[in-house]
Parts: sequence; C-alpha cells; structure tokens
Amino acid sequence: MRGFRLRLEWSEATYQERRPEARPGYIFGVSLLFVILVLAALYESWAMPVAILLVIPFGVFGAFWVCCWQPDNNVYTRSG
Repeated sequence: MRGFRLRLEWSEATYQERRPEARPGYIFGVSLLFVILVLAALYESWAMPVAILLVIPFGVFGAFWVCCWQPDNNVYTRSG
C-alpha cells in the first residue's frame, strides 16, 4: 500500500482547545476580573476582594509547607 497515509484531525471542542488562538492566560485573567467585580459588588469595597483572593494562595502554600516539613500523617493532615 504505497502512498497510503493515515490522516487524523481534531474536531469540535478539541479543535477549539488545540487552536493556537486559544489563550488560557487571557481566559484566566478575564475570569479573575469577573470574580473581583462580583466580590466588590458583594462587599461594596475594592480592598476586600483583593484581600480574599490573596488569602487563598497563602493558605494553600502554608498547607503544603506544613505537610512537607512535618510529615506526620494524622487525622488533621488527612482532613486538611
């Protein structure tokens, strides 16, 4: 079978994800802006949403840091 070539193509949603124009950073930025605007409307303040969104990465980092430096596997570590 000379000249036979298997040709595969992306389709539908997978094609949209694989396109070079699909920029996940842009989508993440717009969603972060949307969350800040919703929280600003909820708390009627601009400082509170920023404080809330900064606490989350610090909390996750702190949890990983404690698990790495104190690797005791107790009920508190498992529930966290």
